[in-house]
Amino acid sequence: MRKFSMLTLSILTLGAFGVMLSSCGKDDEPTTYQLTFSKTSDAVSESAGTLDVTVTLDKAAPEDLTVKYSIDGTTTDETEATSTDPEDFSIDGDLGEVVIKKGETTGTISLILYSDDLLEDDETIKFTISSVNNSNVKLTTNQSIEITLQQEDGVVVLLEWPDASTDGVADMDLLVRMGETANDWDGILTGSVFRGYNYNYEFVFIPPTFTGTYFGLTYTNSTYGLSYTYYDGSLDPLNFTATFIDFKNGALENESTRDVYEGSYTAANKNKWVNGTPPTIIAQTFRNVSGAFTEISDITVQESSSRVSSKAANTFLQKNGSGESKLRVITNLPQRMRSLIH
Repeated sequence: MRKFSMLTLSILTLGAFGVMLSSCGKDDEPTTYQLTFSKTSDAVSESAGTLDVTVTLDKAAPEDLTVKYSIDGTTTDETEATSTDPEDFSIDGDLGEVVIKKGETTGTISLILYSDDLLEDDETIKFTISSVNNSNVKLTTNQSIEITLQQEDGVVVLLEWPDASTDGVADMDLLVRMGETANDWDGILTGSVFRGYNYNYEFVFIPPTFTGTYFGLTYTNSTYGLSYTYYDGSLDPLNFTATFIDFKNGALENESTRDVYEGSYTAANKNKWVNGTPPTIIAQTFRNVSGAFTEISDITVQESSSRVSSKAANTFLQKNGSGESKLRVITNLPQRMRSLIH
């Protein structure tokens, strides 16, 4: 009986010791964390203004974690922007990294989205987590997110004139000015310039956000002035049309409901770009009232000239910081615009 008791005690003691060893082993294992984006895809309009992208831990962060990420896609970010190709978005914070604070489970990449004067196909922004400053944080399969940046609503103004033929050739320019009224222009908003006789059209896109307030001016309801310039050529008369086409919810307005205006220049209206002279001659105006484009006037043709100058006019300091009016030389039409050109 005594021997049995001693044996039993020894077994119990070894068992308890084994449990202690096992428990100590589990305590020594480091805690691991799973790091992901909160979603793998998203979509947002250019007009939204901002977008937050969230990185997520499955447990509270043991310390401040710095998550590094890369940016890819078809959009232009702030490091790639030029005066003629401004950025589509910028990062509000440190570019390429986001911090998850100790005790928290999320960090936020805050995007600032910019309206622009281009009608484009939808673009993409792709964020991919590349590293984190803690070896116990593991990346999951959800380490990338692709965002579709959707074209915002607005209006297209399409200027068209005859193709080169035995009757002659012509080259026109389209410029847009903006002001509170048609008697008070603040500067060139945008424009389209093709050089040479290989094209018979120019177009601009104007989003509803392009108002005085957007550019730091004191008014919201804005007036736009269109200058249709007979830059050079031999056509006399030069007959042209200006077509206003709404773009809403990813689609262009049906051709049957578009507003089309006609104008005709003679050789007397022809004049090239001359620096140091007064501002552009406005041939047509329209307004943005509470985000709606309205009050489109007829085309007014002067007896002579169609543009005095545009270089002498003030230019807007664009919200993206380019500080220049944007005269577009477009070599590749987006798919959306190809159906517009006759």
